[in-house]
Amino acid sequence: MSSNRVITLNNGAKQEGQQWGDEHGIEIDEFSIDRAEIIKGPGSLLYGSDGLAGVINFLPPTP
Repeated sequence: MSSNRVITLNNGAKQEGQQWGDEHGIEIDEFSIDRAEIIKGPGSLLYGSDGLAGVINFLPPTP
């Protein structure tokens, strides 16, 4: 499952401007990410009903 069924978060903020495909990446600065959190199953419904395939939350380094 891909496309609009995966929610992408940047430090908890939903990224709504991306397009999924071979030529389109996620609009997040890759140098500001320390780790990625993957949420699958029923826990993804906490972030919205459009996250049927799961949630990817990119987290910055802790200060």
